[in-house]
Amino acid sequence: MSTLNLEISFDQLKSKRNELLRGLSFNLAIQFEWSTAIISADIRHDYGESRYAAMGFLAENCMCLFSHPEKKQFISSAFVGQILENRVFMSKKQNSELVDAENPNWTIQTFKKSRPAKEVLPKIFSNQISQELLKPRGRPRLETPKERINIRLSYEVIQHFKSSGVGWQTRIDAALREFIQSKPNSDLRR
Repeated sequence: MSTLNLEISFDQLKSKRNELLRGLSFNLAIQFEWSTAIISADIRHDYGESRYAAMGFLAENCMCLFSHPEKKQFISSAFVGQILENRVFMSKKQNSELVDAENPNWTIQTFKKSRPAKEVLPKIFSNQISQELLKPRGRPRLETPKERINIRLSYEVIQHFKSSGVGWQTRIDAALREFIQSKPNSDLRR
């Protein structure tokens, strides 16, 4: 599986086990929201390569652990588990079925040592890949977004716009904009 110039690979059996235990496949790692992540170096063992753990949003509040072998641009393993489960991991009572030695508990020290992904990723990957990974998903934010308000409109006005189907609120907005443009200098106060 790949995104940009990154190769994401993992042990299929571990993915199946995680899917059975937590309902989450490692294939979801492609959807990891890097812009929300904090990253900590995994220094538990001498792996012969740099490894990092990233915690952030993935699908529905999940986390992902990955490693990055030196001088190669790929993630060698991805481990997925719900963050709510991780809170249980940090408590004194642990469900032995949910403990994953390759995806250890995030302790207070791990969080303290973690850095935002925007600081860490450029040191791991190229600037181009880091910028692509850090792009927020979805629509770009508008400079002047619409505001949610409560307004009372007559029954006839609402029925007129609703009768033309989906998008009736947008059409009300367009009609009000058209009205404003047709009377640019008028005093609208009564």
